[in-house]
Amino acid sequence: MRERDVQKQKAVIEATIKVINEIGFVSASISKIAKEAGVSVGTIYIYYENKEDLVVSIYYEVKKDITSFLYQDLDETMSVEQNFKVLWENTIKAGAQIVNLISYSEQFANSPFYDLIDHSKIYELMQPILDLIKRGVEEKTLKDISIEVFVAFFIIPATFLANRKKCASFDVSTKNIDDTFQLAWNTIKK
Repeated sequence: MRERDVQKQKAVIEATIKVINEIGFVSASISKIAKEAGVSVGTIYIYYENKEDLVVSIYYEVKKDITSFLYQDLDETMSVEQNFKVLWENTIKAGAQIVNLISYSEQFANSPFYDLIDHSKIYELMQPILDLIKRGVEEKTLKDISIEVFVAFFIIPATFLANRKKCASFDVSTKNIDDTFQLAWNTIKK
């Protein structure tokens, strides 16, 4: 049995993200990913059972990396509003700083592979947001909203503004971030 090589697995992950972002899930094959990673096709099968396992496993890793980026600087000692402001800023910054991960995640969410995920793993990653919403409701700072409503009125607008292709004319200035945050905050605050 061949041993796992962390560097090779990392190369496979990076290559998968790159290839799928460039040509999509349908056109991306194990052989194209292996070529981009500089490994043999057999090497990929050391880490993943098949293409489904590869792209779904990488989706979980991508979501972990994205949420880690989004949650940086959240602080339980800050107010709910301050934490949501940090989340808003980080989401907009993500559009420029981790665009490859965001692109993979968006493509994955709109692919048939999305039906294969374990949603409990995604909700687990969202726990800090769920806790923040719960805290906001308990403190009577937020409307009593579901996570879906929160995503629709807070996360989706931020990700739209963060998307440099869709929103190229949006100036990512402190004033614009503050102004747009206030608009989003006004939809969810009590």
